[in-house]
Amino acid sequence: MVTLSQSKLSRLLRCPRSFDFAYVKKVPVPVAARMVLGSTYHAAVARILTMRTRGVEPTQEEVYDFFQTAWQANVEQRTDGNEGVASGIDWQGEAPADLFSAGCDLAQKFNAEVAPTLRAKAVELRRERVLPNGITFLGYLDALLEPDDSILDHKLSRRAMPQRDADKDLQASAYAYLLGKPSTISFLQALDLKEPRFNTVVTTRGEADMDWFEVLAVEASKVIEHGVFPPSPLGWWCGPEICAYFAHCRTPSWF
Repeated sequence: MVTLSQSKLSRLLRCPRSFDFAYVKKVPVPVAARMVLGSTYHAAVARILTMRTRGVEPTQEEVYDFFQTAWQANVEQRTDGNEGVASGIDWQGEAPADLFSAGCDLAQKFNAEVAPTLRAKAVELRRERVLPNGITFLGYLDALLEPDDSILDHKLSRRAMPQRDADKDLQASAYAYLLGKPSTISFLQALDLKEPRFNTVVTTRGEADMDWFEVLAVEASKVIEHGVFPPSPLGWWCGPEICAYFAHCRTPSWF
């Protein structure tokens, strides 16, 4: 294992068997439509923020083009096999055109209402730290804001994040660890609801949180190195409607 990331760590902690299928065996499975939508929205917002760091305010027409380009790239990537571990898209009964429209509208709403209130000094900031056992922990900060180096995490969701979830969120701890100092993290959610809106939840991480996260990452890397990946069937995430690997997990040939 060369690197560890927050997404790998979260998957391992939720279900080791799922981690094995995704990152070790690299079993091809369809990607959920909402993941494609979320990835597209994220790319469009990153482009908006990047342009604003250069003193350019994107027009709504440009935002539409950003979203359309990212959408097409995401769909093509996941349907032609280039993703490596993807095998098509599971639209889950939703019309692609409706998803595109909802996501693009939120991206344009972000551009008009939220982006002017933010001052980003860096976007998609790559950071890495070497864990005490020599494993590299790698991640990207969505945006680093002026004037206090607070961290912005932006994503599309259908559920507002409660404060208690933000206060224990692993992504926030990973951000602070990668930045290397106590941090304030804002989760900015574009809520895809009947009446779309934005929701912001703010949390903090201190030195103790960073130390705890480092120990967690080291212990997790040991699990990966030993190659023992039992299933985790007791949570809400275990089921054919939620986990794309459910059928594989129940097939003896994969053991």
